Amino acid sequence: ASAASASAASRPFRVWVGNTGRETLLPPDEGPAAPPPPRGHLRREPPDGRWAWENPAPAGDGLVFATWSTSPRDAGVVGDRGLLARWDGAAWHRIHTGITGALRAAWARDADDVWIVGDGCTLLRADRKKVTPMTGDGCRGASLRGISGTSGSDVWVVGGGFVAHYDG
Repeated sequence: ASAASASAASRPFRVWVGNTGRETLLPPDEGPAAPPPPRGHLRREPPDGRWAWENPAPAGDGLVFATWSTSPRDAGVVGDRGLLARWDGAAWHRIHTGITGALRAAWARDADDVWIVGDGCTLLRADRKKVTPMTGDGCRGASLRGISGTSGSDVWVVGGGFVAHYDG
């Protein structure tokens, strides 16, 4: 069986896929399944087209719940225990969020405007180096699981019966 917890793509043809470590993760054209790597690893398609596991994994032994990518030199992951890590084209860098719960979803307008949601009504806005907490009026402990937008002043957040729109 193939399962992924998250995926993202950027031009030209770089794809990131997060693995929960619960099942085998395999691109459809890659032949027989192999045992999955430890939890928290990412699989990527480098420019030569061959898939490879990222090592060291940005999540350590935690879970990766969401990925995003805005270019071959900018990608990110969120996950267990407040995980936020950014790829700069050469290496992963962890960014302190101050969050202890799970970060469940992310949406990137561009490399310097990433929106992140998670458990306990967590809503964060991040650039390449820092994270800013935001508030969602009326959100009472919901596990936020989805976020999307069209601009920095048009963002939708959903989860646990909560729906909110940010308009700047």
